Amino acid sequence: MTQKFEIRTENPEPGTGRHQRPLAGDSRSAVMGLHDIPKVRAMLLIFTLLLTAICLTVTGELLLKSGMNQVGEFSASFNAVFRTFTEWRVLLGFMLIFGGGLFWLGVISRVDFSFAYPLLALSYVISLIPAHFFLGEHVTLNRIIGACVIVIGVVIVTWRAPV
Repeated sequence: MTQKFEIRTENPEPGTGRHQRPLAGDSRSAVMGLHDIPKVRAMLLIFTLLLTAICLTVTGELLLKSGMNQVGEFSASFNAVFRTFTEWRVLLGFMLIFGGGLFWLGVISRVDFSFAYPLLALSYVISLIPAHFFLGEHVTLNRIIGACVIVIGVVIVTWRAPV
């Protein structure tokens, strides 16, 4: 798992060690070599699993919030616990969060935890849109700027990502 994701800009000329630009119509990419295709597929799989985990988790969290808006304030009393866990949105929310956790297992089984975990911060970015449209929350400029900082951080973490 310590392999580096490497992008090649030129193809070596066979037997010479020199590099040449690919000819027009050449099936080899000028951006990356054919040997890099499995690495790209691996990264696409990781990001697909990650985005699925995030979307399921964010949807589940939205349902938890919506359900708790109906139930009211949570406390350790029997009535509050009963009302909470008989609310369909709360139950469905927990199921979706669990489903997101299954996809997260797919991510952390393929890459280093120190690489994968910071990518979960994208859930904060993704959650802004449904929080505004479905929960009616006000998304402030500070939250938008914070989301942009998170995106920059994710780009830095994934730059030349190991696969």
